[in-house]
Amino acid sequence: MGEALVLPKNKSIEVVPIGMESKAGFVSAYFKLRKLVKDFTPDVVHSHMVRANLISRLLRLTVKIPKLVCIAHDTNEGGRLRMLS
Repeated sequence: MGEALVLPKNKSIEVVPIGMESKAGFVSAYFKLRKLVKDFTPDVVHSHMVRANLISRLLRLTVKIPKLVCIAHDTNEGGRLRMLS
């Protein structure tokens, strides 16, 4: 897994890597993220880019997420199939 390039300046903010580098990693990451969200119960989940947006959209199907904010950096983020989720 790659190292984070930018980390929060505030040392009390915990960064939790979930590892989505491969298809198998995506499945594992889903369950790690699901546990994290269930344990933490955030008011907002905020995701950026294709894979993070996909996993957060899938996650909201099985876990209550009051507000989900997905940021797309392209008008056709990942193609037609990915835009359906």
